[in-house]
Parts: sequence; C-alpha cells; structure tokens
Amino acid sequence: MWRSRLQVQCEHGTWRSPYGVWFGEPSDPVWFKPEMSDENFLAQAQQLGIAIHHNEDANSNFPEDLDWRQGDPWFSMDLDLLKKVNFDDPKGQLSEITHLLSDMARDLEHTPDQIRLVMYKTPNS
Repeated sequence: MWRSRLQVQCEHGTWRSPYGVWFGEPSDPVWFKPEMSDENFLAQAQQLGIAIHHNEDANSNFPEDLDWRQGDPWFSMDLDLLKKVNFDDPKGQLSEITHLLSDMARDLEHTPDQIRLVMYKTPNS
C-alpha cells in the first residue's frame, strides 16, 4: 500500500512533518490513497517523469520516521510539481492536498519548493 506524508523544509535544508508522529506513525491530517494497484500507481508516477527512489541518501532527504523498508520505492513532489502532474484521482484527493499545501505555503511563508508530498510504499504491501 502507498502512503503519503506532507513535509516542509527547515532552515538547515532537512525536511520535517509539520504534524509530527503519533505512536510511531505519521499524524498527517490527510492521506492520499491511490485508487489503482500499487504497481500501476508506481508505473503512472514513472510515466509522469517523477524520479523514483529505492534507497536513502543525503541528496534525497528521505523522511526517517516512516514505515518503510530499504529498497521499497518512494518519491516526492513539491507544490509546483504536484500542481502539474495528472494522476488518476477519481475522488479528487490530490486536488484537496494541493489546496492544503498551497495554504500551508502561504501561512508558513514557504516557497513552493519548500513544501512537498512524499509517497512511499509500506513494507506490508
């Protein structure tokens, strides 16, 4: 199963959730649940030209507190990219997340590249 995580960039360049963790799980107020299979969702992200990662490295700023196993796919989309991509989203979830991130960027005085949505595949999926 794919999960989502909202993050903002700190002054020193690392990423953090503005919502923290609850009992070891992300406590974001929203969760984007793709309506397609895990494999099709990953294929669609690749077709949209989104960089898919399979490891943690200094350049990717992987969120450390996720239920994720080394080698599983994950990717991130900043606010500008999120506005441009056209995932199959029959329930309009990404549109709602985009509005939330836009409001967060305005309220926190962040630029669109300082706020992102991370999608990651959980180990039990």
